[in-house]
Amino acid sequence: MKAIIVSDIHDDLKITSYLIDKVDREHYDNILIAGDIGYNSIIEFNKIASKIIAVKGNNDFSSFTNRASFLLPEVNYYVLNKKLFVLTHGDRLSFDDYMYYYGDKFDVFISGHTHVSKIEKVKDKIVLNPGSISYPRDGMKTYMIVDDNLIKLVDLNKNIIKEINYLEAVWII
Repeated sequence: MKAIIVSDIHDDLKITSYLIDKVDREHYDNILIAGDIGYNSIIEFNKIASKIIAVKGNNDFSSFTNRASFLLPEVNYYVLNKKLFVLTHGDRLSFDDYMYYYGDKFDVFISGHTHVSKIEKVKDKIVLNPGSISYPRDGMKTYMIVDDNLIKLVDLNKNIIKEINYLEAVWII
């Protein structure tokens, strides 16, 4: 199984189409969206709703999130290779907040909101932010790919910026 992780699309329909096409063309099982999707992008993502695991961002207002054919909770979960991924936008619930309120029974924590990409190892957890594929604040339009054992931070030119073996939490790049 493999998945794409993105955040902070902010209704960029060119990027939305790119992602939908990538999921179909490259046979991704899921796309994890860490919030700030946007009204028109939500409508477009309804085409692949069965593959969407998402959360609501601070710019995803109830007046249009109810148009989604997929769930948009504050926190969502994904399991791959017996590893539990926690997905949140990050504006209301940080890694530390999640640990305090919900405990440490997870493996990978994903948030967006900052528009700055990161892959960090914190104790025995992996903390991810895919950055923004549309409006980055670190100068790189990025997303992440999760496959059998690796999480890769890549740019739109498919350059691998950083990767980690999430099954063993070992740095590759």
